[in-house]
Amino acid sequence: MSDPEDGLDLRRAPDPVERYRAFHRRYRGGNWWINPLFGLMRTEAIKQTQLHGSYFASDVVLLSELALMGELHELPERLMYRRRHPEASGHLNPWEMAAFVDPVNKGRILLPRWRLLFELAKALQISELSLYDKLRCYPQIGLWFLRFFKGFVKDLLGCSSKGLGAKLKKSEPVHAMVGARRGRAGSAMI
Repeated sequence: MSDPEDGLDLRRAPDPVERYRAFHRRYRGGNWWINPLFGLMRTEAIKQTQLHGSYFASDVVLLSELALMGELHELPERLMYRRRHPEASGHLNPWEMAAFVDPVNKGRILLPRWRLLFELAKALQISELSLYDKLRCYPQIGLWFLRFFKGFVKDLLGCSSKGLGAKLKKSEPVHAMVGARRGRAGSAMI
């Protein structure tokens, strides 16, 4: 299966607030195959981030930090082929994904989606944006909560029933848990 277009060419948004909005609109929309993470990145820019964390969806946080720093360029040529298969990590639920990125998380009570919101807010807070620009960016994080409200509730219910989503089927894909829109290529992974 070939990859969908990433749609993450943020050169047309020179303002960091506009880039941040465009980035979040792109990933809140439901297509969460984070191909840009496998792209070419400037070492100087990566060193200024929190790097790829050992928590669910840390790739989104890393790319959001890069979007705050400068333009993201998407090349028109397809230089990568992503093989999607049933055993791919993108089919794991958030608790399984948290254990996948850091085995220490296995068996722990987690709130993976809440952690994502916290890490997005933390990345924005430590950015070099002015206070005014930060305040203009924070609503984008709130929109994640609104878009995936059911998933955030499931995090809380999972913790209240022995944690780790005990009421969820072990292999229930992430997009099924949040009721992602049907018929769209690349379902939501949050």
